[in-house]
Amino acid sequence: MQIPAIPKNEKERLDALLVKGLLTGGSHPEFDDIVDLAAYICDTPISLISIVGKDQQRFIGNHGLPVDSTERSVSFCAHAINDIHGPLLVEDATKDSRFSENPLVLGDPNIVFYAGFPLVTADDYALGTLCVIDNKPKTLNNRQQRGLNFLTNQIIRFFELRRIVKEAEEREMLLNQAVSSLEEYTATIAHDLKTSLRNIEISTELLKKRHEGNIDNVCQEYLDNIQTETSDSIRFINDMLKFSKSVYTFNESKEAVDMNKLVKLICKKLKIPKKFKVIVPTALPVIYTSRTAIQHVFENLIQNSVKYTDKAKPVIEIQYRSKKNAHSFKVIDNGCGIPKSRQESVFNLFNRITTENVDNENSSGVGLAIVKRLILLLGGSIKIKSKVGKGAKFIFKIPKDSEGKIDV
Repeated sequence: MQIPAIPKNEKERLDALLVKGLLTGGSHPEFDDIVDLAAYICDTPISLISIVGKDQQRFIGNHGLPVDSTERSVSFCAHAINDIHGPLLVEDATKDSRFSENPLVLGDPNIVFYAGFPLVTADDYALGTLCVIDNKPKTLNNRQQRGLNFLTNQIIRFFELRRIVKEAEEREMLLNQAVSSLEEYTATIAHDLKTSLRNIEISTELLKKRHEGNIDNVCQEYLDNIQTETSDSIRFINDMLKFSKSVYTFNESKEAVDMNKLVKLICKKLKIPKKFKVIVPTALPVIYTSRTAIQHVFENLIQNSVKYTDKAKPVIEIQYRSKKNAHSFKVIDNGCGIPKSRQESVFNLFNRITTENVDNENSSGVGLAIVKRLILLLGGSIKIKSKVGKGAKFIFKIPKDSEGKIDV
């Protein structure tokens, strides 16, 4: 009996089997129809899809054989993978010196006829075979051989699909691990921030009570503002923690938001200088969305317009248009404008808008990045139109419902 030779690219071949997830056990029902069809085409009692491993061959598709593996040393398929250019055809193994004393010929399953078609990847690695077996002498005609060649191509496509699925599962596992680590880190930071903010909130309340009746209106307003800002910041941290975990979890907290009231609240909170003319439509809609998200979008965009102005009579205008399945908003100003070369990067994290006439040392370059992130997570889109010296126009859309697609 002739022992099958080891291919020259054996290490790479075994690595390819590992990458495609073919060295692990388990059933492979996707191959059942293929081996049944191969046996039907060739009129044989046995048809197999074999994977030739280091020491064994394993059958991931099996028609008619009561075992799921054999030793590689007695494997017909281990011979077949040494020639990737054509099938190994053995019409009568009892008369073939390579196989006549093979235990699979002398005993169960009493192989006489064998035809093995190598399963060859694009990198020329023969991973195994599609084979048909009979216990009597036989030949295959051209039609049968073409049919088996066609089936081997389908099997290779299945292997490639398994590789893609396996890589996707590994990437998902790594991503989940990264998200889990990030959530733990974020939760720790958020806890420390909230503790500090609560201390400020409590200290402010104690200060107000201790000096009640002795604080002038200006100081009272400052203290009230401190409490409002700390409360809003704590709420923002809580909501953003939910938001960072899952957009779907965040969307569960959607509510009906009266945009008229919200924009008025934002303008009051931001204390827009009196020199600004703020134009707001008289009938902004009530929309169903995340209040926290839409509030921070408008706060950042309006604050951006306030910060980057070089006009004696600055104007900020908010426009709204109802589309078939989206709310479309515009925040327009007549400020400094943004150079065309910088417009694609303004939404990048830590990117600062640089202008000649405006000091932006206090800008973190985070605001517009947050705006885009929030809008995208809500299923929307945002773009900018601007000319230097002519102002900027931020246009964003959000779906009217969580399933809606944005109109272009």
